[in-house]
Amino acid sequence: MSLKLVKEVDLGSGVRKASATDIFTADYDVYFVTVTDLTSSYSIFTWSHAYFSNTSGTDITNANYSNSLYIATTYTTPFGENVYTGQTKINLAFGADANPEANALSFWVYNPMNSNSYTYATTKLLVSNTVNQGVFGQGIIELRETTQVAGMSFEHNFSGQILDGGTLRSYGLE
Repeated sequence: MSLKLVKEVDLGSGVRKASATDIFTADYDVYFVTVTDLTSSYSIFTWSHAYFSNTSGTDITNANYSNSLYIATTYTTPFGENVYTGQTKINLAFGADANPEANALSFWVYNPMNSNSYTYATTKLLVSNTVNQGVFGQGIIELRETTQVAGMSFEHNFSGQILDGGTLRSYGLE
C-alpha cells in the first residue's frame, strides 16, 4: 500500500474560514489528509469547527455529526474526553501551530465519495508552541448521512479571530 497525492491546497491567510474543495475523488475509499502551518494568534489551541463539504463545495451543516475527542496537554491537567452527537459541525481543538514542522491536524477519512455509506474519520492533533507547551488530541468523526463528501473547511470558533497560512494535502490510499 502507498499514498498518492491527490491535491494540495493553500488555505489562505487572514481568513476566518479556510476551505479545501475537491480533495476527495471516487478513485479511493480511504484518504489521509494533513493540515500544516495553519496558525491562529489566539492561543496554543482553540476550540474550533470543521465541516465536510459536498460536491458543490457547500459545507454540510445538518445536525448529523458525531465525534469524540480526547485532549491531553503537557502543561496542565488533561481535558479528558468530549463526546458530541447530533451536531451541525465537527468540534476540534484546533492547534495554533507555532511549530511548523509538526502536522497541526491529520485525518484518515473513510468512504467520503460513497453515497451509500456514512463518512468516517479519525483525527490527530499534535501541536507545540514556542515555550515548549504541547497539545495532543485524537478523535473519531462520523457524518451520519449518506452523501458524497468532496472537501473540508475549518473555522475559528472565536469572533474576530482569524486563521493564517496553512497547507492542506490529501492523499489516496492505493
